[in-house]
Amino acid sequence: MNQVSRVLFCLLIGFSGMAYAKAEVKIAVVDFRQALMATDVAKKFQKTVEKAIQGQQDDAQALVAELQQLEAKRKKDGAILSSDESEKLLSQMQGKQRELRKYEQAIQRKVQELERDFMKKHGPVAEKVTRELITEKGYDMVLNPTAVVHALPKHDLTKLLRDKLNKSLK
Repeated sequence: MNQVSRVLFCLLIGFSGMAYAKAEVKIAVVDFRQALMATDVAKKFQKTVEKAIQGQQDDAQALVAELQQLEAKRKKDGAILSSDESEKLLSQMQGKQRELRKYEQAIQRKVQELERDFMKKHGPVAEKVTRELITEKGYDMVLNPTAVVHALPKHDLTKLLRDKLNKSLK
């Protein structure tokens, strides 16, 4: 009896495995962020971001130019500068580098703040459109491209999502 149970169990497992193997699982890949950031609304947003940080970028570029001038002076006159003059020049350069880092950090914070606001405003609609697209196309699983080693282009929904988002986001 014990052997008969094992045989029946193996047959049951084999048949359930065959049924599972025949079931088709539809899998797609979508880069949600890429699709959203490629929309017309996002392109307008990028221009807004550029305007918002333009002043700080100009100031940062001016600092870069000053640093380049100080570096050129150090290379040109380094051999004839006294140790006090050399230290003063180095101190100026380090001060400018610190100031430049502050500008870079401020620019980065501003961009992140604006991106958070953009995602807060448009993210929920984009997520809804994404869910609708997945349901409409009948996918069982949708993965982020960074989690996939390889996918055929026909399984990538990113462009299709971007087009649907362009129609939904205003």
